[in-house]
Amino acid sequence: MTSMTKVAIMLAVKQDLSIQRRTHYTINELTHSVQVSRSTLYYHFHGGLPETFNFTFQQEILVPIQVHQLDWPATVRFLLRYIAQHQMLVKNMYALSDWHEFMAIQPALAQTLLNNYDQFGKTTNSVVLLAQLQMLCSALLFELQLWLLDNFDEDWHLIQQRVAVFDQNLANPATLSKNCTLSAK
Repeated sequence: MTSMTKVAIMLAVKQDLSIQRRTHYTINELTHSVQVSRSTLYYHFHGGLPETFNFTFQQEILVPIQVHQLDWPATVRFLLRYIAQHQMLVKNMYALSDWHEFMAIQPALAQTLLNNYDQFGKTTNSVVLLAQLQMLCSALLFELQLWLLDNFDEDWHLIQQRVAVFDQNLANPATLSKNCTLSAK
């Protein structure tokens, strides 16, 4: 079970990073916002800010996907809606995270989805499904980066449609290889 202090720290991070564009954010700012000491913060988050960002991602994204046992299309809708509603938070967390932290999202998301499919009893070959989910998550994260860098100007439904087309092509390898051959010409 998550401690109340960890949740309070996460809520302070969310509030601080949702107000305005940030180019830096320090432990001192966070401890001041949540009104805890540095030692208390590091007791709960040994890794400092990166670990608080990771915890926020887990609680805000992975836990709802797991609790509601979302499949791939529902996960895409959930993520796109979440990001549309929390644009400043997402911009700031992306800007303040390093590349390795951002890239860690893909395997965590794919594994959460695989666990959901296992619970549905829909998994016949976990290795193949995990590979497909990893590709889908990579495509989605690429789309999300482009959306973020474009200042969220595009309607999220268009991103959802592109990801759905990629998913359909991935499910039908003949179509995927045909599309790759056409695009190479």
